[in-house]
Amino acid sequence: MRCVHSEGIAQGSRPRQEDDYGLFDLPPQLEAGELLLVLADGMGGEQAGAVASALAVRSFIETYDIVPSSAIPERLERTLQHVNSRMALEVASDPDRLRGMGCTLLAVVLAEEGLYWISVGDSPLWLWRRGGCAA
Repeated sequence: MRCVHSEGIAQGSRPRQEDDYGLFDLPPQLEAGELLLVLADGMGGEQAGAVASALAVRSFIETYDIVPSSAIPERLERTLQHVNSRMALEVASDPDRLRGMGCTLLAVVLAEEGLYWISVGDSPLWLWRRGGCAA
């Protein structure tokens, strides 16, 4: 199952948010975790932040299972590199509208042996344990 959220949530003083998230039930034969969760937040005030966050989430989820890799951390890094390249190509295709677009990104893989993550920017990863949060 692949699921990408693409609807802004209105809160605060801004008329809309520029964040997106998605999840992907990973196929067991991939042996690269069980669930992939991705969160991206368009950089406030930057051009096309909503476009950047949607593209980052979609590209990460579409790429994670096809990137050649033998270990989850390496797969996360290679996927992130692909997403970054994909965003650069998108900007080059329409520089007047997309130049300067950017977003934070947090990708988490839940695996039998534990949790793996990769992060760009200031979107935090919180661990809920024994009724409390820890960064």
